Amino acid sequence: MKTSPPVRIALALSAAALFATASLSAQAVISTAQGNGADTFLSNDSQHGPTVVHGAAGSLSLRAFTDVRARVIMLRFDVSNYIAESLIEGTITMNFTWATRARTWNVYGLMDESLGDWIENETNYNNAPGILPASLGNYAIDESVWAPIGTFAVTADTGLQTTNVTDLNLDDLLTGNESGLVTLLFAFPSGGDSNPDWAITSKEGDPALAPTLNVPNAIPEPSTYALLAGLTALIGAIYFRRRKS
Repeated sequence: MKTSPPVRIALALSAAALFATASLSAQAVISTAQGNGADTFLSNDSQHGPTVVHGAAGSLSLRAFTDVRARVIMLRFDVSNYIAESLIEGTITMNFTWATRARTWNVYGLMDESLGDWIENETNYNNAPGILPASLGNYAIDESVWAPIGTFAVTADTGLQTTNVTDLNLDDLLTGNESGLVTLLFAFPSGGDSNPDWAITSKEGDPALAPTLNVPNAIPEPSTYALLAGLTALIGAIYFRRRKS
């Protein structure tokens, strides 16, 4: 059976739309300073107790020295401008301003998206999502709320450091996201010695050096909607024009 001209045109336009959508993909560098992004650290020790809020701090501290120091870092990225399924092979970059040892951090992803819109200038160890009570100098994580998703091998060097997709695979966390907000938790395993101590630049410290989520082939959400709307309108115009002729 022959395909009518309008149908052929529609099929051709659909194919062109798919090609155009693919061509819209480009590297995305999403900072905690963008949109509803956020960065802070949670402390639970004698120096900074569990009720202290660090949302306005220019530097984010991470440390774990059992019974002495306990600090973990929380980062939130606003990915709402991108199609979730395109957010694959993502990495995280941080600017280290202080680093005393090369160690491996544990990384967790916030699984309950209803908890993802936490308020940066109100969040502390006591009220952060999925963080459990612990004695000073220690921390505890509820792994029913935070899923272990990989590791970050950091060096003792200052400057930019980036995760790799082998040790930290963010694909499931990013592509399965529905809220447009993704939160990560970085922690050094409890029981660490007294030496490891790190500080990274927050968005308050320098927005240009804030932590970033880097995705090599992200597709912008608005462009896709505009493309599909334009395609639908064009097919409709062709159809009604042919009916009138």
